[in-house]
Amino acid sequence: MKALSGSIIVLAASILILGGSYIPHGDTRLFLQIIGLMVCAMGMWGWSVSLKEK
Repeated sequence: MKALSGSIIVLAASILILGGSYIPHGDTRLFLQIIGLMVCAMGMWGWSVSLKEK
């Protein structure tokens, strides 16, 4: 079940990164993409940890 949670977090982060690219304001776009990148990194870490436990 933890692997599913990790994959949902990675999906949410990719939506943040993609959605941030459509915002016309440069600073807001960059902020959303950086937040998405950090969330994606945490999700990938959690996903890999949960897969190693099995």
